Amino acid sequence: MRMRGFVRLTSACKWMFLWLAGATALWGGGNAGALAEVKEIRLAQQFGVNYLPLIVMKRYRLIEKHAEKAGLGAVKVTWAQFGSGAAMNDALLADNLDFASGGVGLLLKIWDRTRSE
Repeated sequence: MRMRGFVRLTSACKWMFLWLAGATALWGGGNAGALAEVKEIRLAQQFGVNYLPLIVMKRYRLIEKHAEKAGLGAVKVTWAQFGSGAAMNDALLADNLDFASGGVGLLLKIWDRTRSE
């Protein structure tokens, strides 16, 4: 039902929204102690046009430029190219990568393998 241009939410939707907002705020606030400056960033990508944003970042050295503008000094960026998301996950778990690009399926798989019970 519409009231004055807004959609009326049921109480279940309101509670779900409040719960998600609270969980997001708590989860994001707990990472403040994990900040550190590094001099090298190791990134991974796969083959294909889906990774065009990463290709542009690499080609125009955007990470290096923005790190310099932010006053972080010279940051070395190392790019690796993998044929599958599973290989990228293995490299992440072996601490050979800092960031990897991939789909939701592989993200859920690595989350399941690394969460503590």
